[in-house]
Amino acid sequence: MNVTVGRRPRARDLGIRLGTLEPGPGNAITDVGDVRVGHVTIIDEGSASPRRGPARTGVTVVLPHGGNMFKQKVPAAFHVINAFGKAVGATQVQELGVLETPIALTNTLSVGAAFEGLVLHALAANPEIGRSAGNVNPVVAECSDARLNDIRGLVVRPEHVLEAVAAARPGSVAEGSVGAGTGMIFCASAGCRWGNPCARRIHRARRWPQPRSVGRRRTRAAAPASSCLPPRRLRTRGSSVGWPAACRTALHGPERSASTAAAST
Repeated sequence: MNVTVGRRPRARDLGIRLGTLEPGPGNAITDVGDVRVGHVTIIDEGSASPRRGPARTGVTVVLPHGGNMFKQKVPAAFHVINAFGKAVGATQVQELGVLETPIALTNTLSVGAAFEGLVLHALAANPEIGRSAGNVNPVVAECSDARLNDIRGLVVRPEHVLEAVAAARPGSVAEGSVGAGTGMIFCASAGCRWGNPCARRIHRARRWPQPRSVGRRRTRAAAPASSCLPPRRLRTRGSSVGWPAACRTALHGPERSASTAAAST
């Protein structure tokens, strides 16, 4: 089933300013041009036939614009921070430097289903694909949600990708336990939640891409799906927060839990 997740306060809503760069009006990836984001969230308690455990997973899609991606390709690049992943479509993006489908995010074992969903979306809008215009290069990235989701159940199907694309909108972006972030956790050993964050910053160009652009305002934004970071990696304003109170409570109970508060950007 699909669920609507209420919005929790962000750090800036609470008066916490992180970094020195100015955020955009929505402090989200959708502040950039005509970028759109869509989610499909899948939550259930499993089934007896076929036998399957609880589902806590989903799909998130990012569209650079609302037009035909195959005909209106956009510049793109692919950078690897941690190569322990199963991204699809990266090779052609690196080689040609363009993106021709939405970007789909999902769980590790559903990359194939997301790939097929993006293919179906492209074929429906472009009858020339595979005939007179060559093939299409879907881009799918993943992260494991196996701690909270029965990832072997393969509940994400191509139609969920089509639904997420159809639901993609500019403006406010749902964050946290939604879409591909539904089953993501901050620390696998402590069981703390992470989900899908989103942020955007404005900066002044210095040298790139050409001299006449120096001083012009540029925008950078991100909407990652990530999981399994150790608690010591959680940082706010450049300082380590350590073990969030929720993580310590989950492991040791409330009596050994400190009143540490952590907020995302």
